[in-house]
Amino acid sequence: MYSYSGHIIRFIAVSVMLFVSFACTKVYDIKADSAKPLLVVEAEVNNFQPPYYVRLTQSVDWKVRTGDSNSSDNNDIAMSVTTARVIISDNISIVDTLEYIGYREDKNSYGWYVTNKIYGEEGVTYNLKIEYEGNEYTSTSTIPYSVQADSVGFITRKYGEEKIRVDIPRLYFKEPAYTKNYYLMYYTVNGHKGSANMLPYTIADDMYLNAYVNGIEIDNGQKYVNKENYMPIDEGAYVMVYLESINRETYIFYKGIIDQFNADGGGFSSIPATPPSNISNGALGLFKTPAISVITKKR
Repeated sequence: MYSYSGHIIRFIAVSVMLFVSFACTKVYDIKADSAKPLLVVEAEVNNFQPPYYVRLTQSVDWKVRTGDSNSSDNNDIAMSVTTARVIISDNISIVDTLEYIGYREDKNSYGWYVTNKIYGEEGVTYNLKIEYEGNEYTSTSTIPYSVQADSVGFITRKYGEEKIRVDIPRLYFKEPAYTKNYYLMYYTVNGHKGSANMLPYTIADDMYLNAYVNGIEIDNGQKYVNKENYMPIDEGAYVMVYLESINRETYIFYKGIIDQFNADGGGFSSIPATPPSNISNGALGLFKTPAISVITKKR
């Protein structure tokens, strides 16, 4: 579900279980009853301090609702991949073989591998290679140059029949000229994500932005569902707004989620096709390399 209202594309992110890969940009529908398990990849290198993480799981039948032995939550049906060889290298000199650590407390999930020596830098290209059960999966992605926000403001909206008042952060920044830019934005309130929904974001293509961005509303797609689930921004609260510069492949990946929800009438009407991945050999998911900037505002 999305709109170009205010020239911003907004969406609610969905589980990586819905992702489908694209080799040569081809998009596939996964048939729930007969789908062969596929490798699902969640990988990121960014311009923040290391370490960085890669999560590997296997896709499962969407009808399965029981937890597995690798899960701390019966709603987490991801089957961890524990025996893969994962390597991240840069285009300069570093080759880093990741260590399997299993559980990450901050993510409350299993299947995680951690880097040992790779260091994320803007403008540098990174290569991901995964060897698993005789197959090799690869991806290449470059960290863009970051864009720094000038300031954060707030706007109050009213939603729903009860006219619930919510405060929405607005981000101000100068849009770099002469370069093509894509953005992913989100926020936290006192360290907690700005919505009770799972990992909602706002994305934007600079095609629809002015030279100076005079207040993008980071509304996290809440105009569509669960409007009452905004995190309250009380007086004295600390709000951290994240502005990620992302590459075109990442933007298309997230936009694919929006397009699918718009086409199928919602997340529960059918098994959706999943957005194009940047990982080879039929793997699902994304190798993401954002340049992240953060600005903090006290309410």
